[in-house]
Amino acid sequence: MAITIESFGRAANGKEINLYSITNQNGAVLKVTDMGAVWVSMIVPDKNGNMEDVVLGYKSGKEYEKNKWSGMGAIIGRNANRIGSHRFTLNGKEYILADNARGDNLHSGPDLYISRLWEAEPVVTELGEGIEFSLFSPHMDQGFPGNAIIHVTYSLDDCGGLHIVYDAVSDQ
Repeated sequence: MAITIESFGRAANGKEINLYSITNQNGAVLKVTDMGAVWVSMIVPDKNGNMEDVVLGYKSGKEYEKNKWSGMGAIIGRNANRIGSHRFTLNGKEYILADNARGDNLHSGPDLYISRLWEAEPVVTELGEGIEFSLFSPHMDQGFPGNAIIHVTYSLDDCGGLHIVYDAVSDQ
């Protein structure tokens, strides 16, 4: 298996965006980017053995940053879907979130994780070679209490299996 890293453009803040490609022994290719920890592409053989991309994705990291509401391949935020009345109570304290969906909070509000650069590190797991993305979400980020450390690991095995593991820990 091989992992390569190439430029995927520059973010609005001027930082480099990278695209990581993992190729297995059968030629399948998984592509992910540190802009939002997004799954960009998956090239696998079709029924005739022709290699085809089966994931709808943008051609640059800047497009993911710009089109964050498209949700394509995205890690959204601390919640997916809606939180009714854009508020919740935890341990007796009420938290009010952004109202971005007619009185509700949709996908954690306007500052989605898809438009943030994540830390990235190549890893070897029991499931195959992969890329682990990490993001620190501080207390009250998107209106949510507690510091959270979020990890998303994408790996590809030699049989063509894609594995995505999500892990998050918060101190509240």
